[in-house]
Amino acid sequence: MYLQQLRHLDVRPGKWPGTTDVLMLNCCFDIADATLNSWKEAHDAFNSRPKAVADHKWIYPSLHSEFTQLVIKAFKDCEDCGMRHFATNKFPSETLAYAVLVAWIENEDKQ
Repeated sequence: MYLQQLRHLDVRPGKWPGTTDVLMLNCCFDIADATLNSWKEAHDAFNSRPKAVADHKWIYPSLHSEFTQLVIKAFKDCEDCGMRHFATNKFPSETLAYAVLVAWIENEDKQ
């Protein structure tokens, strides 16, 4: 699992690890964020995370795993074969899931 590495790199939308596939990650992030935002199961998973932790931005492995599966599901039927293949691979799907969670946490903080 790449969760610890993603935390260490402080991955977020537009701040991707490495320099390759930045355009693809940006595009896939927008799709993943919009798709998951429209799914009740994603909101239920997000809202079930414990809020009483020292670091409110801490993302638990189980939540990250669940969001990774949701990202994969979101791209499973994507008509763009290249995008589908990219977004359903292990590192990109975990990176996208982490970035979506960070974005949602930051959005919740603003409210």
